Amino acid sequence: DAQREAEERLLAFFTSLSRCLRSGARAVLQLYPEDAEHMDQVVAVAKRCGLFGGVVVDFPNSSKAKKFFVVLQRQSADKDLAQAIFDLRALQEGRLGKSRGKRTGMSRRQRMEVMRA
Repeated sequence: DAQREAEERLLAFFTSLSRCLRSGARAVLQLYPEDAEHMDQVVAVAKRCGLFGGVVVDFPNSSKAKKFFVVLQRQSADKDLAQAIFDLRALQEGRLGKSRGKRTGMSRRQRMEVMRA
């Protein structure tokens, strides 16, 4: 079955990625999913491999410029993941400070809301 083979390949990839990452390390992957079900499958397999995170969509209202990013982190606190997603979104919007990831303009509460979105 093709779907089972695809899931096995994803499992091998995310298992390998999880082994490469230190505890608390992050990985951001840009994907081109065929549909929402495909994206859900990718995130579900990543979670089975000890990674957690979510999907960030850049230009969500555009059919041509829409980009999907999976933000994953290996075993760390939720606040670190919220910061990673915030940093990615701020980079996309050009709001990230120039001094090595300095965040600007968002409270901790706002970052947690970004993570839930």
